[in-house]
Parts: sequence; structure tokens; C-alpha cells
Amino acid sequence: MDKVLTEAGISSLRSSLLAQTPEHLHADVEMVRRQSAETSYLFVLNHNDGRVTVTADGEDLLSGEPAETGLTVPAGGVAVIAT
Repeated sequence: MDKVLTEAGISSLRSSLLAQTPEHLHADVEMVRRQSAETSYLFVLNHNDGRVTVTADGEDLLSGEPAETGLTVPAGGVAVIAT
């Protein structure tokens, strides 16, 4: 899907959140956003053999690390960012 969006001149949210990660790793990163009345949760599942960096407003609920400056999700790892 990233390829189709790029060819159409559309920037995807996923691509912008993975801006610090090499393009070839984007394909195997699954992102899902869920919202409650108060909070938005971004679930990041890294199906790659390499780590990815996600930049988003909020904090990873699993590690307690902020995501604003770039949160590293290891190969096969998961992050849940509350915003």
C-alpha cells in the first residue's frame, strides 16, 4: 500500500511515523489505532528481522519510553503508544 500511496503523491500516516526507519523495513510493520473516550492507542507490531523507529506523540505503555523523539521497536517487538 505504501507504494500505491507514494505513486499517488499521498503521504501515509504510517510512513510519517516510521520516518527514521529504512524504507525497506516499512512493509512488515503493522500499525493499528484504537480510541477510547479519553485516549488514543497506537499498536505497533514489528514483523521485521531488524528494529524500527516510531516517532509519535505519547508514551509506550510497555516500556514507559516517550515516542516523541523516536521509539525503537526491536525485531519481532511490540509497542503500545498512548496519546
